[in-house]
Amino acid sequence: MDPRSLTPRLPVATSRVLALTSRGPIARAASKVLVAGESVDDAIRVTGEVVVGGQRVSWMPLLTHAASPDDIITARQETIGALNWLAAAGTEAPDLTLDVATFGVLAPDVTPGILLNALREVGQAARNAGVTLTLTIPDAALIEAVHVLGHELRQDFPEVGIVLPTRLRRLPTEVSDLAREGQRVRLATGRLDAAIGLTSARESGAAFVDITKQLLAGGAQVSFDTDDALLLDIVGSLVQRYGAEGAEVIAPLGTQSARQREIDTLATRVLVPYGPRWAEYVANLVAARPSLALSLPNPIRRKG
Repeated sequence: MDPRSLTPRLPVATSRVLALTSRGPIARAASKVLVAGESVDDAIRVTGEVVVGGQRVSWMPLLTHAASPDDIITARQETIGALNWLAAAGTEAPDLTLDVATFGVLAPDVTPGILLNALREVGQAARNAGVTLTLTIPDAALIEAVHVLGHELRQDFPEVGIVLPTRLRRLPTEVSDLAREGQRVRLATGRLDAAIGLTSARESGAAFVDITKQLLAGGAQVSFDTDDALLLDIVGSLVQRYGAEGAEVIAPLGTQSARQREIDTLATRVLVPYGPRWAEYVANLVAARPSLALSLPNPIRRKG
């Protein structure tokens, strides 16, 4: 299957909002809280602080999206370098969250063969370094690519995980296909555009609980990227009911809540993003978690 055969992109209006919120002083102030910085050195520094707190980490390189086969060579080298640095940091169960667009999934000049070969090299480097990979993409409307590539990579590297947005109206794959022993799935509960996502709290909550039950019952290793206190309480109970070892709550850098730290049945993993595409990451994160805007620093003050 061609990974570029994807669902439609987000509506133009949504794209414009994200573009506006990714620029200016507010975005830069927010980035100081939500992003480690632009370099691997920044990720290493922040990782040291996280490890002191006894938490696991997942690095998320925010690299330029590849537009050609030559760009993929650069992306592969930078990603393998990040894997080696992460392994050397000595963290418990290190993970790297990989944006598949970095490897040209959206580029017309990149064939599926070139893309998969590069990802297989990264998969082998991750295994050699003792680091797991979790595949994602910033635009949930294009999540089909994550599942296509994840399926292909798991033929050789079954430890590769994927991100599944639970609010999608139409999931890119049957949950039963993911509910298998050892399958790594990260459930993301952030808000999505109404064109592709559930907007009702009741519907989205029910979908989350149903997906979680199916995955845990099938033996999947599930992590939960949510700051919703009610969903966290439900997760704690379900993890205990199914005896799910290795379950984690994911806390993007700068967003960890007291409730996330209080659940005894879940380990905490901090997502540490870094790289030149920080503005896009900040815009997407705030769009998915609007309540963040209330807690972020605002550099604009009234005069007088």
